[in-house]
Formats: sequence, C-alpha cells, structure tokens
Amino acid sequence: MIDLERLTSLVQTTRRLADVPILPTVVRLLPVLVARLKTLSPESSEDQSYVKIVEMMFEMTLVLPCKGEGKLEEAVKEIGWRAGMLETDIGDWVRSEQRSFAWQKHTASSE
Repeated sequence: MIDLERLTSLVQTTRRLADVPILPTVVRLLPVLVARLKTLSPESSEDQSYVKIVEMMFEMTLVLPCKGEGKLEEAVKEIGWRAGMLETDIGDWVRSEQRSFAWQKHTASSE
C-alpha cells in the first residue's frame, strides 16, 4: 500500500508535468494515481496531505484534453467527486458548479 507522503510526491511531480502542453504522460499517469488514491484508508481523507493530493489532482484535470478515454474519463469523474467532498475552497467551488450544472440540465429538460 502506498503512503500519503509518497503519493504526495508523485502527484506533485505529475501536477508539474500537467502544465506542459500535450504531454501524454499525464494522461496515462492520472488513472494510475487515482487507483492509488482509492487504496488509502478512509481515515486518510481527514489528513491534510490527502486534501492537498486531491486538490492537485483536481487542478490537473482542468488542464487535460477535454476528450477523455475510458480510464481517463473515470479518473476525472472520481477526482471531481472527491474534490466535491472536500471542506475547502475548491470543494465549495466544485459543489457550486455541480449545482449549477444540475440546474441548467433541469431547466433545459423542462423547456
């Protein structure tokens, strides 16, 4: 099992790589990092390192290509869900965007 400290280092490095345009390494690494994140114990979600990891991973999803493949799309959804569970500014923003999206979807379907 990977610990929070090692996962933090991996995510920090990958986050820096995400700023490089069209770098396929990040697209391949993100699903792997999400899989590692899932192996952490539930108590880890209370840890500040966990919060930092999820926030960095969420930032990575903002710079990835819009068209996701199966594993990448699943990883992005998982990160979005986890980011929405955080009690941080990013968590607040994600929840607000989710409500806005749901409202737009609802109003579009009722027209």
